Amino acid sequence: IRPDASAFQRQPDSESSLLRALLGELAPSQGKVSVHGRIAYVSQQPWLFPGTVRSNILFGKKYEEERYKEVIKACALEEDLQNLKERDLTVTGDGGTPLSEGQKARVSLARAVYQDADIYLLDDPLSSVDARVSRHLFEQCIRQALKEKITILVTHQLQYLKDASQILILKDDKTVEKGTYSEFLESGVDIFSLFEKGNKQPASSPVLGTATLISESLVQSLPSPRPSLKDAVPEDQDTENIQVTLPLEDYLEGKVGFKTYKNYFTAGAGWPVITFLILVNIAAQVAYILQDWWLAF
Repeated sequence: IRPDASAFQRQPDSESSLLRALLGELAPSQGKVSVHGRIAYVSQQPWLFPGTVRSNILFGKKYEEERYKEVIKACALEEDLQNLKERDLTVTGDGGTPLSEGQKARVSLARAVYQDADIYLLDDPLSSVDARVSRHLFEQCIRQALKEKITILVTHQLQYLKDASQILILKDDKTVEKGTYSEFLESGVDIFSLFEKGNKQPASSPVLGTATLISESLVQSLPSPRPSLKDAVPEDQDTENIQVTLPLEDYLEGKVGFKTYKNYFTAGAGWPVITFLILVNIAAQVAYILQDWWLAF
């Protein structure tokens, strides 16, 4: 993998294969993969642990206010945190509630950025945000905050390809074309037509996606047929509501009252059924005792 590259391939479920190969989870069919530096990986499905939003971003790192604010701004979380009652001290539950999918994706991205790693593997973090936030993340986070890092971005949004210094086109596990965005235009190779052609396939068929590498080189590798894909969606399609739409969780402490037990027992049946079951159990216990008493004579 060379710096600032983009890759295309017609192969299902392979958008994460390139990243998994760099993480050492997939062995290359030929050649070898050499990674130099610390890796920060952002998965396609954002992961948050129960705790505050801040603790999810820090992830054990020391809190540095200035850097923390820069990361929050770069990941477009300022407005979202202002809408939360406790700001970044809001407690998230299992699954990241009360955050939306887009907010969870940006918190996961902010966690990786705050780690200050050498290599960033981003598995389509732009898919769960709208066009405006997507542009902000690309410009402020990927191009600015990570400008000194090597960043491998898996994405279906082709408008960002022009910012890659090298593009690889792969088909059937082989490199078909490679070069810069301007070189492709001069040679007559239309990347966008390839993408549109992939979109004309049946819904069950794979479509083209991109894996974009941006910034200076920290990774060296021999060719390995593990590129990346993502299903295509329109660029202007809104996939998130950046406002808080779910209520914050309330945490109460105290004893469990009789009403709670009453609701528990009556949830499945009414009082007549419950009374009948109680009498049946009492009768069964009495019959069991009478059996022993009868045998004693």
